[in-house]
Amino acid sequence: MKKLRSSPISLILIVLIASMAMSAKATPVRARATLLSLYSKSDAIMIARYDKREDSGTNRVGDGFTAVTTKTYFEISTVIKGEPRKFVVIEDEEFRYQIQKGNDAPADAAFVVGVDSGDLNNVPKPGDTILLFLKNDGDAMTLADERDGVRKITPADQSIFVDRIRELNSIFENGDADSAKIAAWLVRCAEQPATRWDGTHELMQGFRHIEWREKADANGYERIDPSVSYVHGADAANALSSELKNTLTQILVNSDFSSLTKTAGISEGDRELIALVKRWDPKTAANYLLGQLKSRAFTAHENAGIMFKISELLGDSRSADITRVYGETTANDSASETISIKMAASKADLLARTLDRFIRNAETALANSESIQFN
Repeated sequence: MKKLRSSPISLILIVLIASMAMSAKATPVRARATLLSLYSKSDAIMIARYDKREDSGTNRVGDGFTAVTTKTYFEISTVIKGEPRKFVVIEDEEFRYQIQKGNDAPADAAFVVGVDSGDLNNVPKPGDTILLFLKNDGDAMTLADERDGVRKITPADQSIFVDRIRELNSIFENGDADSAKIAAWLVRCAEQPATRWDGTHELMQGFRHIEWREKADANGYERIDPSVSYVHGADAANALSSELKNTLTQILVNSDFSSLTKTAGISEGDRELIALVKRWDPKTAANYLLGQLKSRAFTAHENAGIMFKISELLGDSRSADITRVYGETTANDSASETISIKMAASKADLLARTLDRFIRNAETALANSESIQFN
């Protein structure tokens, strides 16, 4: 039987094909795999340099596509888990789809790699520093996760990943790991922007898993991301102490949003961090989000989303009314295909004044609120 091997280029395609074969029943939406999940699947983890990818073997041609056997080469610089190696080669079949580039078919047709455009920034290129998660497959090694077994990282963040993974080596040294140690490790992940999402998403999904079990919700599985560590994440969330919760709150309070640009937005890790802190300290979460608005670093649509979350936390009807006016103004602006400079300036002024009014009202509501209860 042929062994399936995955290259960084075709990871998304494999998942898409698999999802098409699934039943129409709703299934959990999968984010990218977390560090804890990948560690649990891996026999070896390495820092490597993406060297090259070459076509190899005979193409299989179908209706509108061709499947090409490829080999991807990695030069290993650091082995964090597993046996020492100097290089790794991953073999795979890459699907390329035919598109029409001109009016003369089929002469103007070209084959392109089947990768979702939303993932192009994460596809490694020659020379990139990457994190490889591998598993033993007989005498060879394959990716521990077909889609996320290759993670592109910056050289500046390399030491952060090495430290976190070596800590897991110690935690799992004797087999089963202590849940409190995993909880503390996830909080350490949250301290650094590079691994913040890995820690906060794992904990957030862990809490959802616990709630599903306690409420005996038959459809609860639909809200649990299958790319997390199913057992360890829930146990870690359950073991999250008051001290660790306070540490997460301080990470949020100390987050520097003053340097955000108008194109930055709130990162996925920060969003998950806000959602976590909201569980035990919603007032602090509301204050943080209010600070985001004051930074004037976001688009009108992003502002509307932040305002909605603050209104929800405050439970303040006036804040909700102002948010609704702001959202309607933003929606009307988006619906207009043509708009004069004068009208654009007028709408921008209205949005700015509405935002200022919301900030003043929210500050008053926060000052007058002794406590905010999370629902």
